[in-house]
Amino acid sequence: MAKMTSPPPSSLPLRLSQQVSFEPVGKVTHVFFDDLNQQVFSVRSGGATGTMARGFSPAHNSTFRLDDRGRVATIKLSPDQATLAVHRPTRAEVELLAVERPSGRASAAGGGVSPGALSTVSRGAQACRTKGASLLGFSWMGEGGEVAFVTDKGVELYAVSPSGEGLRTVRSHSQDISWYCLCPRSQVMVTAAAPSVKALHVFLLRGGYVYKLHKLEFDGHELNDRDVAIVQLYGRTYVAVILHGKRATGNTSGDELHLFALSFKGGSGGSPSVSKTFVLKVPGESSGGGLALNCVDDVLMVHSQPLFKTFFFDLCSTGDSDGTVTYLLPAATGVFENPSDSSSTTSSSSDSTSLPPSPYASGWVTFQPDVVVDAKQGLMWKVRLSVASAEKLLEAIPDPARLVSFLKRREGAKGIMLQVLLRLCSDTSIHVRTIGGLLDQLNAEYRLHVNARMQQQMALPTSTSFSSARQAIRQTLSPTSPSAPSPTGGSEVQQDKNRRTSAQTTKVVIDQADLFASLFSPMLEVNNLPRKRLEAILMEYFRSLEEHKLSPQYFLCELVINLLVTSRQWFQLHVLLQYRVIPDSKPLACLLLSLESAYEPALQLAMDMLHRLRNSADEICEVLLSKGLVVNAVKYAAANNLDHLPVRKFLEAASQNEDKSVFFNVFQSFEVKNVIPKSCYQEFLDLYQIKTTAAANEPN
Repeated sequence: MAKMTSPPPSSLPLRLSQQVSFEPVGKVTHVFFDDLNQQVFSVRSGGATGTMARGFSPAHNSTFRLDDRGRVATIKLSPDQATLAVHRPTRAEVELLAVERPSGRASAAGGGVSPGALSTVSRGAQACRTKGASLLGFSWMGEGGEVAFVTDKGVELYAVSPSGEGLRTVRSHSQDISWYCLCPRSQVMVTAAAPSVKALHVFLLRGGYVYKLHKLEFDGHELNDRDVAIVQLYGRTYVAVILHGKRATGNTSGDELHLFALSFKGGSGGSPSVSKTFVLKVPGESSGGGLALNCVDDVLMVHSQPLFKTFFFDLCSTGDSDGTVTYLLPAATGVFENPSDSSSTTSSSSDSTSLPPSPYASGWVTFQPDVVVDAKQGLMWKVRLSVASAEKLLEAIPDPARLVSFLKRREGAKGIMLQVLLRLCSDTSIHVRTIGGLLDQLNAEYRLHVNARMQQQMALPTSTSFSSARQAIRQTLSPTSPSAPSPTGGSEVQQDKNRRTSAQTTKVVIDQADLFASLFSPMLEVNNLPRKRLEAILMEYFRSLEEHKLSPQYFLCELVINLLVTSRQWFQLHVLLQYRVIPDSKPLACLLLSLESAYEPALQLAMDMLHRLRNSADEICEVLLSKGLVVNAVKYAAANNLDHLPVRKFLEAASQNEDKSVFFNVFQSFEVKNVIPKSCYQEFLDLYQIKTTAAANEPN
C-alpha cells in the first residue's frame, strides 16, 4: 500500500447555527433527546412540575404536565407530534398519551405552537411481550407509525392501531442485548451482548420485518456504546465503529473509523447486507478517545475534544484501496468558532445562556446527523461548515485538485468554487496543466449532467441499465466521457465506487456561461496578469471541452478571437480556425468578416466557414455581392438553386459595378431565363439600353 501523506495543518471554520435554549440538567431536571424529531425534552420531577419539548422548528415546541409516576427514562413525541410516549425505568412498558390541542391553535404540522401547557389524555400502556425482559429503550420509526421496543432479550416492533387507542404487535426477534444504537431515519440498529464487546450485531427494521445482518467482529478491540454510530452519507447508510489505540491495519498508533455500508442485493427490494468499505484514519495525536461524529453536507466530521479540532472526511475523495476497502485521510481539518454570538431561536424560562458556551466543551454530546447538545448549559445547535472564504479554503486544502473535488460535492458552493478558480488561475506559480486538470473535473461533471438530462428528456425507464442509456444518449449527443460511471456489473465494491463517483454525488455543476462570467472575463481585469496566461488557460479549456465531447459556446470563441486579434497573433488564429478548434458558426463568420481590414485572409476564412455550415448559401451570396463579385454570386446562386433570392438585388449590384460588362452579362442571363419580374423588367431594360448606347458611343 502506498504511503499516505499527512493532512494539511490549516483549519476551516465550523459554526454553530440555529441555537435553541432549554432548561438545563439539574437536581430535579433530566434532559432527553429524540433523534427522529431532533427535539430535546426537559423533564422536571418526573414530569409532574412540567415537561418542555424544544426543537429547531416552532412546530416542535411544546409544554406538557404529566402525572407523577416516578422518574422518566425516555420520552418522545410521534412524528406528527400527536402522541407522547413515556418510558419509566421501574416498568417494562411505554405509556401512550394523546396530545390535545385547543381549537384555534396551530397543529404541530402546520405552524407555530402556543407556549401554554398542552393537556394529555392517556391511551393506555404497551408492555413488552417477552416475559421478564427489561426495556432498554424505544423509538418511533418514521412516518409509518411503527414503534420499536429494545429489550435486553431482543427487539419488538409495534404499529399504532387503526383506532389510535394503542399499539398492536407486528414482529419480534430474540437477541441478548446489553446496549444498542438505533437510527430511526435509516431504520438500522446495532446491538451488543455485553457492556464491552468484540462483536456487534446489525439489524434492519423495515416494513414490519426484522432483518438480522452480518455480525461485525473486531479482534483485539473492546467496544462500548460510545464507539458506534449510524451515519448517512451520499444517500447510503453506514455503521461507523471507532477503534482506539493501535490500528488494525498496522503498527501506527492512533484511532480509526471503520465504515460498514448497508447494501441490498439486486436493488432496494433485495436482501440486505452490510460490509466494510472504508477505513478513515484519524491522525495519531488524537488517540485516547474523546471522538464524536456529525454528518454535514455529506462530510463526515470527527470531533476530537482533547485536541479542540475536527477532521473532515469525504468518502468520494481518493485514497488507497486493497480492492475491497478504501483507506482515507482527512480531506481537511476544522475548528469551531465561538458560538456565544449565535442567535437563539427558542428560549426556556431559565437563564441558561448566562454563561457563554465554549467550543469543544466537555459537556457537548453529538447526535446524527448534525446536532450538538450541551445539557449542562441548556443549549442545542446545528453544525454548519463555513466555506465562504476562498483564502481559508486554499490554506486548508492546498492541493487544487483535491479542493475542487471537495467543493463540487458541497451544496451551494458554486460561487466560492468560482472564486477559488479565479485565485488559482491568477496565480502564475500554478502551472497551466494543473489548471487544465481542474477544468477536466468540471467538464467531466458537466458531461454527466448533460447525459442525465438527455436521458430524462428521452424518457428512459429507471430500470434501464447504464450501458443501454449510454448507447441511446450517444446516438443523440456523443460518447460519454471516460470519467463517467462505468456500466453496472462486476463486484459489489466496484458498483459502490461507480455509484459514489456518479453525477448523483455532485452538487455543483459549472457550465461555460459560469466560467465566462466569473472566471475568464474577470481575469481580463486582473492587474499584472499576462494575457498569454489567459490565452493558455482558454486553450486548456477548449482542449478539455473537446475531450469531453462538448462544443464551445460562441461567447468563448469570441473571447479567444478578440484576445488573439488584440495581440495580433494572426497565425495562431488562422491555425485554430483551420483545424476547427474554434467551431463553425454564422455569428463567428460574421465576426471574421469584420476583421478583413486588419487581416485580409479573414474574408476567405469566413467564406470557408459559411460553406462548411451548408445552411448559409444566402449569406455567401450576400458577401459576394457586397464585395462586387456579382458574376460569382450569380453562379453560386444557380449552382445551389437559390431561386428564392430576389433578382433585383443582383441587378442592382451589377448596375453599380464599374465594369459595365458585368451588368450586360447578368441582365442577359436573367432575361434569357425569363426570371426578371415584370415589376422591374422595364426599369432594368431601360438601364440596359442606356448603358449599351453609352458604351457604343465611347471612343475605342
